[in-house]
Amino acid sequence: MEILRNISNDESIFRYSEESFVLLCDDLDLGEVFDQVNRELDISAGYVSRINYGHNFFHSIDIANVILENTIDTKHVILEKEVQEEIIYLQRIEQDLRNLDNVGFGKEMFVLFQPQIDAITGKVVVFEALTRWNHPELGFVDPQLIFKTAVKNGFFFSLNQWVFEEVLKFIKSMGDSGVVVSVNASTRLLESPGFIERLEVLLLNYDVKPNHLSIEITETEIVDEFTVLEDRLKKLNQLGMKIYIDDYGSGYSTLTRLKRLKVDALKIDKSFVDDIGIDNRFAESILNIADNLNLDTVAEGVETKEQLDWLVAHGCTYIQGYYYSKPLEPKQALKYLEERRLKND
Repeated sequence: MEILRNISNDESIFRYSEESFVLLCDDLDLGEVFDQVNRELDISAGYVSRINYGHNFFHSIDIANVILENTIDTKHVILEKEVQEEIIYLQRIEQDLRNLDNVGFGKEMFVLFQPQIDAITGKVVVFEALTRWNHPELGFVDPQLIFKTAVKNGFFFSLNQWVFEEVLKFIKSMGDSGVVVSVNASTRLLESPGFIERLEVLLLNYDVKPNHLSIEITETEIVDEFTVLEDRLKKLNQLGMKIYIDDYGSGYSTLTRLKRLKVDALKIDKSFVDDIGIDNRFAESILNIADNLNLDTVAEGVETKEQLDWLVAHGCTYIQGYYYSKPLEPKQALKYLEERRLKND
């Protein structure tokens, strides 16, 4: 309230979290305002300004918070005028995503499917489901921003429900092809009460067998929430679903944890695939780990013949990337599946 008394109608203050605030202003003398607040409230205050925010506002705030946590007597983050458009953009995303939660996400959002190809046979074995939002005015919205906004505003579970339903419809449309569809799932979703039970109901409603669905989790989430994941993934595994570790190599999970989780495959982070031909050590190390643990491997972001040949020569199981196909709409994915089948018959 003390801060509010010292800003005009042209400025706005937002609560970002329990202990974090965002102040949007123009030519306000911020130092003077917080000096006064410090005196009246007997608190320490300071500001961080002119950070290179890039295009991810939430990430920028997180970075600022880290800076503040490691700076003595500093409790407020000041975002200057140059990020005003970014804030307006994020508010628009929040508002329009909330509207979609009411009228149906499928009005503007859709799910694409990118094939994973068996490195030896050339057959499609898996499609990865990828959520996209083509906003009618703003264009394509960053998928990470979509789900982060959904979490922050309380419609994360309804969004994921819609994604799973779209995936199950697609699985059903493939008939008895035997192709699996993988879905990204966060720890927040996996640990939510009743998630597995709700998923079982969806599988029953769409008449889809659990072994036609696989779950992808990022390696960093193994590090952060291992105990919860171990229990939930064990139950999903018992239902017959395969478990993939996404972006492997970007986190710090131990081999012991990988063995305890009983995962089925490691997905090699695209950054390591990009390095093939320049520095092969990381990709080769991951392939060796997977081989020692008897796990399949999926190389993400494969774009060149050189990358493909190296991965095949070093025992990579599945190949995913633009070398074979971009993410496809459901009808395109079905057509691609048939074309690959005819090619390999």
